[in-house]
Amino acid sequence: HACLAFELMLGEQQHANFMADLKEADYATVRKTMISVILATDMKVHFDMVSQLQALAGKATNPEDEKSFDFVQRVLVHAADLSNPV
Repeated sequence: HACLAFELMLGEQQHANFMADLKEADYATVRKTMISVILATDMKVHFDMVSQLQALAGKATNPEDEKSFDFVQRVLVHAADLSNPV
């Protein structure tokens, strides 16, 4: 899925490249995030994510903490994927 997304954006359909004007560092961040959340939809990581989420339950987290923010992004996309069975 990640490969296809980048092929579509960077291929002949330049109007589909919403990242064309990003700085190199920003492009790298968006690319890393896209790949990370796509990989989070794999069911082989489901129980690890649930365990990590349970460990965080009731604990204060810092939204400025990049690791926590990345985890929340992955959990949200994973949950969205679960709610849309194919």
